[in-house]
Amino acid sequence: MDSAGYAAENLKKLKGMLWLMRVPETLAEAKRLVRESEKADMQCLTEGYLGKEVAVTYGEIAQRWLVVFSQAAHDRELHTLYKDQEKERLAAEKQWHRLSLQIFNCQEDADAAK
Repeated sequence: MDSAGYAAENLKKLKGMLWLMRVPETLAEAKRLVRESEKADMQCLTEGYLGKEVAVTYGEIAQRWLVVFSQAAHDRELHTLYKDQEKERLAAEKQWHRLSLQIFNCQEDADAAK
C-alpha cells in the first residue's frame, strides 16, 4: 500500500496481518526522525543509500520503520536549493540596481522607497 493508506484507522484494520507501507513524511514523528537522523548512525543498505530501523507505535500498533537516506535525492535537493538561492540573489541585485538609479530629495523619500 502507498503512503495514502497510512492512517490510524487503516492500521487498526490491518492488525494481525503483515504489511509493508511507506510512511508519509507529513506525520510529525516521521518528520522528526528524518530531521534528527544522522548518517553516522545509519548502516549502508546499498551504494548511495543508508538506513536505520526504528521501533515506533502509531495508531496503537507497534511498527518497525526504516529511515532511509538517499545520496542522489540529497544531491537533487541541494541543487534545487542552490538554484533557488541564485534566483533570489539575482532578483535582489536587480531590485537594488533599480533603487540605486533613483535620485531622492531627502532621507525620508529614500526610506519610503524601500
